[in-house]
Amino acid sequence: MPDPVTDYQELLDTDPDLKEELEALYTAQKHGNSRLHQSLREEKVTALYVLLNEFDADGKLKNRSALAAERFEPLIKKVQQRFALEHMFVSCLESFKEGRNFHWNKKSVEVLGNRDVDSSSLTGENSWQSFGCDPDKIDLNSNYAEARHWWTKFIFARYLDYDAPLKTTEKKCITQHKYNLTESSAQTALLQSYPDTRITALYSSNQIQLSSFDEKQKTRVIDKADYFARDLLHLRTSPNHQIKLTLDYFTKSESMAKLCDRNVQLYVAANLFEPGLLLNAFKSDPTFFTRLDAFIQKGLRHFVGSDGLLTHESLFFIRLNLDVQRYAAQAQPDAVSIQRLQNAHDALKQLIRVQHDPEILASLHGDYFLNAMALRQLKPDDDRLLEDTFLSYAYMQAKHNAYCSDDTATRFEQQRAGLDFKTWLRACDPDRIQSCIAPMADSLGLDVSHLTLIGSYPKFQYQHGFSLR
Repeated sequence: MPDPVTDYQELLDTDPDLKEELEALYTAQKHGNSRLHQSLREEKVTALYVLLNEFDADGKLKNRSALAAERFEPLIKKVQQRFALEHMFVSCLESFKEGRNFHWNKKSVEVLGNRDVDSSSLTGENSWQSFGCDPDKIDLNSNYAEARHWWTKFIFARYLDYDAPLKTTEKKCITQHKYNLTESSAQTALLQSYPDTRITALYSSNQIQLSSFDEKQKTRVIDKADYFARDLLHLRTSPNHQIKLTLDYFTKSESMAKLCDRNVQLYVAANLFEPGLLLNAFKSDPTFFTRLDAFIQKGLRHFVGSDGLLTHESLFFIRLNLDVQRYAAQAQPDAVSIQRLQNAHDALKQLIRVQHDPEILASLHGDYFLNAMALRQLKPDDDRLLEDTFLSYAYMQAKHNAYCSDDTATRFEQQRAGLDFKTWLRACDPDRIQSCIAPMADSLGLDVSHLTLIGSYPKFQYQHGFSLR
């Protein structure tokens, strides 16, 4: 059974001339006679040592690398593809390891010793509880430093209400890790009126018109940004009508155009997911979903790309709709809510099939994965989701949308869903998992056509190539 070192050695052997050059580089670097380098020479892996040390932790060639010459490009591409394949296996297939502490380490290939692939893993099914981070009992004052990061918008809506003042830690958490707006009219409107006391403390319309929310505003002419901030504050004066007012205001064409701004997008999401308001809308407003659908569809039409595909601005409408549908199905899991979530999920699947931009696909796959895992909880006997969920999980592990990065709360949701997914894999037929691997690699642009996969979950091996132990 080949180990990682043998695998990389075989890759090097495909180009003997370049291997000779790497060995010459090793000699020129004068590494001395330490125990490590004695072993490297004895095992004849000096060329491999030089090769792997020319890459950084992300698998990219280091600046001013000795391998930057054009003749090394084919070898570099082979190594980087192997790194990507290794990352896919490690991030998607490694199961939990019992009896070890919670950790997250980057991939490292050890040339000596046990020659293990020390792979990343989120370990222990009860890791949340062991750190005081049970998702149903999150304590923001926990001694565990990361606990404050792990609030999702769903947990906000479930646990925070107007019956008691918001704690300082809670308000700070919301602004830093969920609705982290930059300085703008939307930030002014949201933070000036976000409830840190009871509802009666919210601004009235007269107060909004007469107050100055910016010290500089007292000595300057009021501009369009001030008027926009006042409009946004007006939308928040009546909690019972806040969601209706927000959707109606931004469904207008002149207001819809402002949703190209991430700050305004966050403001709208915060207005909808303010604690308790969505649940009231589900119960008391029979027109809510009709109004939401009109807003979402108009937004998608407004921000459609010239090629008819999604743009980065479109992603806001896709995610907001999925978040609301998922929250509705989880809050009141009746047949109607679950079917609405399923319909939104099916529509997202169709969108993924026609997109080409890898960054937009990364965001869509992240949303698809969260939705799939929510449906899995709501319909535990339905296993048809596995293959597509596997593809989305692999894609979101390998690709990211730098233009529209996820906030801390969303990343936590994805990590928690990832743990549930790996638990699901442990109960699946290994043959079914194995059948997912080639399509998964293909969706990431990894060529495995020349490799033969053998083994069973979670231990697979590629004959004449990469192996995971």
